[in-house]
Amino acid sequence: AKARQLDAGQADVNLERLEAKLTIEQMERAIEQKSGELAQDPQNIELSNAVDALREKCAAFRLEQIQALVQRYPNEFSYRYELGQLLFANGETDAAIKELQLAQRSPKVRIDALVLLGEAYQKKGFLDLAIEQLVIVKDEVPGMTDQKKAIIYQLGLAYEQQGKMDFAIGEYKLLYGVDIAYRDVADKIDAFYSKQAEADA
Repeated sequence: AKARQLDAGQADVNLERLEAKLTIEQMERAIEQKSGELAQDPQNIELSNAVDALREKCAAFRLEQIQALVQRYPNEFSYRYELGQLLFANGETDAAIKELQLAQRSPKVRIDALVLLGEAYQKKGFLDLAIEQLVIVKDEVPGMTDQKKAIIYQLGLAYEQQGKMDFAIGEYKLLYGVDIAYRDVADKIDAFYSKQAEADA
């Protein structure tokens, strides 16, 4: 009986999530339509305000939905990751950090939570904490996937912001060795060696 209750509860959550997804898709279509109208008439203040209002309404709805799920299922850490994402996007960095620290307990979202946690620390200027998270997650992602490249690049940026250019270049070289066209890695490597050549001259 208990299992059936749990299954029914899960079915309710899935149904609720589906309803929310459909509502969000409907809102996004409305935003897209109004944005298209605004592109044709960019000086139209009324249309511009309408697009902003629709975006705010959609963001508020998404936040409200995921907050309700977190409240009802506090140990479903993947919901906390979603909440952390939305809070971070809204500029609520401290609140996002709290959720992401909990979210990393879920194997499903652990990697993504650690990456975003690193970015959140970076945004606050806590570079040592950001580097700590990014080093952990870099070691946990096998191979050289797009996700791994993004992590290495982010780590390089954190070292660069910390003024540790040798460490930063070490990360950028890893990317340069497998994908010379990745973001601005080639420019960063070239600039570093140009400065070194000038210093040696």
